[in-house]
Amino acid sequence: MVAPRVLGMNDTVILYIVSSPALADRNIGIYCSYNSSEWQNVGNTSTGEGGSAVFLKSFSGVGRYLFKASWGGDELAFASESNAVNVTVLAKLTPADIIGAVELINKLSQELAERERELEELRGLVASLDLQVHALQANLTLTQSQLSNAQSTIQDLQSLLSDAQSKLAMYPVIALVLGLIVGLTIGYVLAGVLRRRREGP
Repeated sequence: MVAPRVLGMNDTVILYIVSSPALADRNIGIYCSYNSSEWQNVGNTSTGEGGSAVFLKSFSGVGRYLFKASWGGDELAFASESNAVNVTVLAKLTPADIIGAVELINKLSQELAERERELEELRGLVASLDLQVHALQANLTLTQSQLSNAQSTIQDLQSLLSDAQSKLAMYPVIALVLGLIVGLTIGYVLAGVLRRRREGP
């Protein structure tokens, strides 16, 4: 956007450039064509945090000027070039020209204020997302700790189960040995009783 569109000699025009997406610290080339002449680079400017930039230009000659902004691109976005905007420079400004210039400046100021509000909302959203990320990381850490404790408990239970199974496997052997001992004892007692009966009183 440019304001004012009509101005007098030695006055200053404001070129307002907005990148989309909003990219900060990008060098923007400003090109001008005077009365349909070839495009020439008249300066450069850099985008700020919100992806916007401002370029000021004064004029010493009456006529029609065209302006456009150009960016060479980088690894994040392709090269791009804005549409041309025109500025008419008169030898003397009329009251209507001044009123129109003031209206354009007011409109530019409103748009700039709106961009600042949008940027502030974006900052709030980023801060909120950052808090959510930290909360999720804390929950993940807690869950990992609980999972580690559960795995340790499972290993302890498996160890106890293995010991119980080993002891259970020994019970039949112990029962068999006890049965043999009891059987031998009973047999020995019965044999003694039978022997005494044969021998008599």
